[in-house]
Amino acid sequence: MKRAFLLVISFCILFSCSSDDNRIFEIDNELDFIIPGGLNLIETHFFPVNNVPTLWNAYLNNNGFSEDQLGDILPVRASIESRFGQDLNFIDRVSVWMYDTSFENGREIFYMDPVDLGSKTEIELFSNIAELSELITQGNVLIELRLTLRNITATSTDLRLRTNYAVFPIE
Repeated sequence: MKRAFLLVISFCILFSCSSDDNRIFEIDNELDFIIPGGLNLIETHFFPVNNVPTLWNAYLNNNGFSEDQLGDILPVRASIESRFGQDLNFIDRVSVWMYDTSFENGREIFYMDPVDLGSKTEIELFSNIAELSELITQGNVLIELRLTLRNITATSTDLRLRTNYAVFPIE
């Protein structure tokens, strides 16, 4: 009886989670930051990088689509990792914002508030529901990393932000 029940539950779980994900392609990006040592614990620290290439035209051409066939572009996943294995336990909150290159039309695209305690070299971020086609199709954007710290570090830390966005067809 238990075995039959488990089999039915397993079958329902397997087939009820259908993948109606109709994304056409994904855009990946990486960006490096240097977090200086000695930052205070009171303020949120802002690290903007302007003119970050989205490689929009290359992704568009490589996947064989034109812009008029495409709809929403949404953030999917992101992570921050230490480039040289340094512990990231000193980070309390993370927020990643995207703007156009004139620092306008900003949207929070990824976050983690608060970051779990414990030794780690990578922090997985949650994605926001922010439609980004207006920004990504421009070719260059401004990415801003915002950090709030829980501990002071004496040395600088090299971070790599890895982001992923999904492109969907026009509806």
